[in-house]
Amino acid sequence: FAAIGSTLEVLDLHVNRLTELASNSFTALPIIKVIDLSRNPGVIIPSNAFDSQGELHDIVLNDNGMRNVDAGWFRQTTNLTFVSLTGNNIRRLPDDVFANLRSLRTLVLRRNNIENLSVYHFGWNSRNLTDLIVDYNRVNAFDIRIFDEMQQLSNIYLRGNVCSNSNFVNVQNNRDSVRNSLMTCFENYGIDEPDQA
Repeated sequence: FAAIGSTLEVLDLHVNRLTELASNSFTALPIIKVIDLSRNPGVIIPSNAFDSQGELHDIVLNDNGMRNVDAGWFRQTTNLTFVSLTGNNIRRLPDDVFANLRSLRTLVLRRNNIENLSVYHFGWNSRNLTDLIVDYNRVNAFDIRIFDEMQQLSNIYLRGNVCSNSNFVNVQNNRDSVRNSLMTCFENYGIDEPDQA
């Protein structure tokens, strides 16, 4: 990427049969804003693959067959506004996986096997999140603190899950109604851990 790296803003490598990325793969792309690595089944992405991407706004890792999300992918990418991990086999998210993403507006986790959503996945910094898209998973439990802490949430997509089969739009205008509709999800989560302030 060295020859074009100083001007490249969008890198679309979907359906390229990538098998493995090197550490700091995108170092030569200082102003990259969008990286799409979708549809590269089994691609191995090291923890620090995106570390030097301070301008990165969108990352798309759809349909790669991933079972795990490495929290390191998002450690240094604090300007991300859009993350999509659609169509993988993700069952569990690590704590603090999205904790450094203070600018995150849209998180798409559609068509995975995620069973619960915890405020600990986000840390306490994701208050700008407006769209949480987790439809067609196995969500049976939803941490009420996500709903309470993330006051900017406008849309929550939960269709095709265990505890809810609905999508909620304009959440800010219908908070009480949405809260009541999600009560089963909230109750299934329970809160055993002490609050972190």
